[in-house]
Amino acid sequence: MKRRHVITGAAAALAVRALPAAAQTRALLPLKVGVSSIESYGEALYAQAQDFFRAGGLDAQPVTLPGGGAPMTLAVISGSLDTAIANIGSIASAHAHGVDVYLVAPCGLYSSSSPTTVLATLKDSPIRNARDLDGKTVGVTSLRDLQQASVMKWLDANGAHARNVTFVEITTPQMLVAMSANRIAAGVVVEPSLTAVKNDIRVLGLPYDSIAPSLLISGWIVNRAWYDANPDAAGRLLSVIRTTAQWANNNQAATGTILAEHTKIAPELVSTMRRVTYGETRSFTVIQPVIDVMATYGFIPRSFRAAELFPPNMRREGRI
Repeated sequence: MKRRHVITGAAAALAVRALPAAAQTRALLPLKVGVSSIESYGEALYAQAQDFFRAGGLDAQPVTLPGGGAPMTLAVISGSLDTAIANIGSIASAHAHGVDVYLVAPCGLYSSSSPTTVLATLKDSPIRNARDLDGKTVGVTSLRDLQQASVMKWLDANGAHARNVTFVEITTPQMLVAMSANRIAAGVVVEPSLTAVKNDIRVLGLPYDSIAPSLLISGWIVNRAWYDANPDAAGRLLSVIRTTAQWANNNQAATGTILAEHTKIAPELVSTMRRVTYGETRSFTVIQPVIDVMATYGFIPRSFRAAELFPPNMRREGRI
């Protein structure tokens, strides 16, 4: 049985106050939710571990999926999940192709001041710079979304030719294995795996920095039909997301313990890694650069306003 993580003191009081009293007393509403152990997608994991879903009036039925890009998005599109946290690139692609999903809240933010996503190669690799990757293969966790677009822009900005590089999809835990087996010359490594393998790799660059110094990496999406048919449950979900973001940003030691338990990475490593900040406001400026770079590399047919990703009643910036 997994260990329960207990909120104490001021953090507990904050979490309880943030949840509407009505949501705590009404019957629980079912919610099929995708969960990932990657820190950029960690809010669902934390909400599950801390019982925020139940406290917010939701009977969460968690489904663990690898990564946070296409698998999560496809599961929400199909109705297998009501909600999940997905890569902003895959969300933009779904919208551009007329798929019925809404982005309803931010999740993990990237900051160049504390990068949690890097492009790396093996420590003893002959690859030294972007030009050395011409004609080589690079691993990303999801094809044709934010990661691949950012690496392509980084390559083009640093003297290489992105169109001459082959990209393959590899899960984060397998990235080092793929490099060691010479299946790829370099790969995108994210936390918490980045800290776990830091002694075996050499960082080549920060691909997200080639797009903007601050980006929304991931966000909560919902099945549009579910959202339209379940306004009460959707409102409760937003309350839970708000509570989870506030709690996670103020309790990194506790979130680190949860990550260590679920990823099997040593707690002492997790305690030293760079940490993700979770969005507490709806800001289009950290989303628009992702949409634009996706259009630049042909992953979506055209750019569009970031506000279009949200339901009509959320197309203004503000607190979630």
